[in-house]
Amino acid sequence: MAALNFGDVFLYKEKEYIFLVATEEAIFAAKILDHVQSRYLDNKFNSAATKGVQRASLAEASPMYCYVLLQTQEYKERAAHYGNSGKDDLSGVFTRCNALCDEDVALLKREIADSGAPAKLRNAVALLG
Repeated sequence: MAALNFGDVFLYKEKEYIFLVATEEAIFAAKILDHVQSRYLDNKFNSAATKGVQRASLAEASPMYCYVLLQTQEYKERAAHYGNSGKDDLSGVFTRCNALCDEDVALLKREIADSGAPAKLRNAVALLG
């Protein structure tokens, strides 16, 4: 794999992912959902949130809610879903195609640290600083 940094966008099997971190056990990446999937996910979250449930509680209860809406121009309003990160078989050749804006990088790091992200991902991202 070419050297990727947190926030680099890469293509793998014609799908877009955001590189988060690599450990000896797994490569953690957030999948960038299309606009339809992103709206569906955000509507589900907003429906639950109107009932007074906090994002961190939802994310801990279900990996479905481990996502952020991106503001990087090329991916604006698309969700970066990291709830299943580390479970995909991301082996082989990746094509780096872009990088997230600084705001999205900071948001992803903050959400992973503060939400119900998988512990291995949370711990590995914490080591990045």
